[in-house]
Formats: sequence, C-alpha cells, structure tokens
Amino acid sequence: MCATCGCDSGSSTAIHHLGETANSGKDLHGHDHSHTSQKTIVDVEKDVLHQNNLLAERNRGYFDAKNIFALNLVSSPGSGKTSLLERTLIDLKGELEFAVIEGDQQTTNDADRIHATGTKVTQINTGKGCHLDSHMVLHALQGMKPKDNSVLFIENVGNLVCPAMFDLGEKERVILLRFVSSIK
Repeated sequence: MCATCGCDSGSSTAIHHLGETANSGKDLHGHDHSHTSQKTIVDVEKDVLHQNNLLAERNRGYFDAKNIFALNLVSSPGSGKTSLLERTLIDLKGELEFAVIEGDQQTTNDADRIHATGTKVTQINTGKGCHLDSHMVLHALQGMKPKDNSVLFIENVGNLVCPAMFDLGEKERVILLRFVSSIK
C-alpha cells in the first residue's frame, strides 16, 4: 500500500535518480496515476485533531465551570520550564491554589521536583509520544480533581513541534524560549 496516498499500488519502492531534481513532475512512490495525496493527508490530520479538539472543549468547559485558569507550558527540553514553575509555585504559595500536570516521555523527575514544593501534581508518561493531548489531560483531571478557583499548570513534554497543534483545553499557551548567550 502506498504510504503517501493509501492506494494499493503493489509496491512502495521509491526510485530516485541522482542528479535530477527531487520531483520532476512524476510521483516518486511506486506508481504513475494521478491522485490528490495532499488532500488525503490533510483529511486524516483533520480527523485526528477533530477528536482531540472535541475533548479539549470538554476540558475547557470543566475549567470554566470550576473557574480554573489552565496554562499549557511548552518549550524545548532543558529550557527551564520546570525551574520557572518551581520558583512560581514557591513564590506564590499561600496566595493562590495550584495544581500541576507533568508531561514526560519516561521519568518522574520533574513531577518529583514539583511535588517537593507541596503542590498537587499528576504525572503523565507518554512513552514514545512527544506531546500531551486532550484525552490524557482529561484522564489526569479525573484523578487529581483540582480545586475550584485555582491555577492549573500543564507542563507539556519538552518539544516545540508536536504540542503546537494539540489543544488541551487551556486558557493560554505559554512558550518559554532559551537563548545561548554566546558561541565560542
């Protein structure tokens, strides 16, 4: 089956002739009929995001009903999301109610750091997944039950590509950028 358009071409072999342009007007994925592979890809992506967006709306309704201000923190690995979050939780302890959902592929290291601040935290390990989705957040919420009139931080998996498309139901998405001061 063709990986690009889904047709049954009988072969998925791609032939590339070095020295020629990457695509000289021919499909390079094993057959020569015309089709609209881009439309198929977009439709599949739309369907995947549609289900996620329905659950994100459900999360958003929950947040609104309980007056929970939800923030989705995204950044690259090592940029300081957890350090900023730790400091915020320590500095504002007693002024606001907080809860945290921690996203990580494998470890509980960040969740352990947040737990040490005395804040309620739920860990979501995504395995090979590079982002959280609204379904994962929904299940985390069912177990943690954040208090009314609180702030919920959702620390997404350290990746700037995947999370951008996945609405979790948050009120705002916060991106943390880290710049290298100098290169020698």
